[in-house]
Amino acid sequence: MKVLLAVDGSDHADKALTYYFANIHKEGNEVIVYSHAKIPGIPKTWLGGMPMLTHEEIDRLIANHKKECHDLKEKLKKKCEQYGDNITVSVESHDGGAGCNIIKKAESSEAGLIVTGTRGLGKISSTVLGSVSDYVLHHAKIPVIICHT
Repeated sequence: MKVLLAVDGSDHADKALTYYFANIHKEGNEVIVYSHAKIPGIPKTWLGGMPMLTHEEIDRLIANHKKECHDLKEKLKKKCEQYGDNITVSVESHDGGAGCNIIKKAESSEAGLIVTGTRGLGKISSTVLGSVSDYVLHHAKIPVIICHT
């Protein structure tokens, strides 16, 4: 079975990853460790919508984003080394929210299970801010395990 582990580099995500391998993983499972990296926004002026940054500053923003993605991917690869070879680590940047992109990744990779953590937001915070794990739970067409840490 293909399993999509949706992570973001946080302690909550690390705990979900550890929980999966300690309690759920079966030999032969193909594991995709996936992180959605939000594309950095470029500030615009109030009138006209022209960027407030120079081309050099925009290039620096993009370079920093690419470096952060690379660093996260390397961190996740290192963490997953102890769990075996049948693990793919993917850090991708797409428009849209993390929840929507987790669903898209699960569908495109033909995963049979999604495992994710939760930030542990309180009831009010998660209602106001929204919750990625809640979005995934209610929009996925496959089973979802949310590790509350």
